[in-house]
Amino acid sequence: MSADYEKNTMDDIQGLDVPEEEIAGVEDAEDDIVVQTRRGKQKRRMFVTPKLLIAILCIVVSLFIVFGLQPVIDNLLSKRIDVVLVKENIVAGELITKDNVEVVAVLDTPIAENFCTTMDEVINNYAAVDMFKGDTVTKSKVSPTIPLPNPFFYELKDGELAIACSVTSLASSVANKVLAGDVVTVYATYKNATGDGEAVEVPALKYVRVLSVTVGDTESKQNDDGSEATITVVTFLANSEQARILADLEANAAVHLAVVERGDTERALRYLEAQKEYFNAAARAEAEAAAAEAEDAEDE
Repeated sequence: MSADYEKNTMDDIQGLDVPEEEIAGVEDAEDDIVVQTRRGKQKRRMFVTPKLLIAILCIVVSLFIVFGLQPVIDNLLSKRIDVVLVKENIVAGELITKDNVEVVAVLDTPIAENFCTTMDEVINNYAAVDMFKGDTVTKSKVSPTIPLPNPFFYELKDGELAIACSVTSLASSVANKVLAGDVVTVYATYKNATGDGEAVEVPALKYVRVLSVTVGDTESKQNDDGSEATITVVTFLANSEQARILADLEANAAVHLAVVERGDTERALRYLEAQKEYFNAAARAEAEAAAAEAEDAEDE
C-alpha cells in the first residue's frame, strides 16, 4: 500500500472512538498484508523469469534448426555422385569388363574424390588388387597394364612367342646396358667350324624386341652389395621362325646383341614392321617358288 493510503487510514481511525489496542491490531494486520504482497511479487519474479528465458532459448534453437541447420543437411544429402561398384569378385591381374562392374549413385563425400565415376575409367583395365562384390572401385585399384611380374606373358598375341637366350659375356649384352623394350639386332658366332668363328648377322633377327633381362635367377640388375650385376639371360618377343633360330643359336653359337632403338615408340614400330615385311617377302617368294614348281610339274 502507498504511504498516502496508510496516512488516510490512520486519520480515519483516530477520528473514531476506537480503543488503542484495536488500532494497534489494525496496524499490525496492514503490515502483514504489505509483507505478504511483497513476498508474492518476489516469488512471481523468481518463477516467471527462468521459464521465460527457457522458452526464448527454445524458440531461438528451433529457428536455427529450421532455417539454418536443416537447409545445410538437406543440401549435403541431396549431393550425390556416380561411382563404380564391383558386381562380382575380381582377382588381381584380371581384365575388367562391363559384366564385372556397375555404376550407382552414392552420397558425395571427401573420400569420393578417389572413386572411379565412369565405366570408361574401369573397362578394359586390369585389377591391381583383389576386389570383392560390393567394393567401390578406386583409381588405385585399376591399372592400364597387367600389375603382375612379367606381364608380357599375359599380352602375347596369336603367333607371338616369348623365348629366352643366354648372353655369355658383358660385351654381348652391350656392356650390360640392354633394357626391356629395346629393339636389338642379334649377331651369332657359331661354336663349330662353320663360318670360321666369325660373327654373322641373322636376317630373321635383325629387329627384335627385348621383353626382359635377367640376372642370375632374378630381374634385379644389382648384387646384394649394391654393385651392378651382369645380365645372363635376355627374353625376346619372336614368331615361330625366330624362336627356332634363337633355340639353335642357344645350342650352337654365342649370341651378341646390338641396340637399334630405345625410347622412340614410333621408330621402334617401324623397325618391327620392317622385320615383319622380311618374313612376308620370304613367304611370298616361297609361295611363288612353289607355284612355279607346280607349273613345271604340270608341263612335264
